Amino acid sequence: MIKNDKINTPTNSQLSDEQLLAYVEGNLTDAEQHRVELWLQQSSINTDMLEGLKELAPTQTRQLVNTLHSGLQKQLRQKRKKGLQNNSYWMSVIIVLILLLCLLAYLVIFLVLKNKP
Repeated sequence: MIKNDKINTPTNSQLSDEQLLAYVEGNLTDAEQHRVELWLQQSSINTDMLEGLKELAPTQTRQLVNTLHSGLQKQLRQKRKKGLQNNSYWMSVIIVLILLLCLLAYLVIFLVLKNKP
């Protein structure tokens, strides 16, 4: 299970996936359980999310979290790769435009010098 994944709330308190799953399974200390309950009170979305986790079996929940995490990581890698491809395309266009401007400047200068008596 990924331990660095955090769920951010508007008040900047964070709960890890492991903490939420442990709460559903009843494996938290009293202090940790209290922290999760405070987090649940902050938003109805938090409560809805936890209710959804409770409907799944613990093994299903862990598999789902892992599947979602790997899917999101794959999407991020693809977006980064696509972003780099777009950057290289625009860099090529800019280089070609600069070369064309240099060629045009050379031709103008050559024609001006050629027409001078």
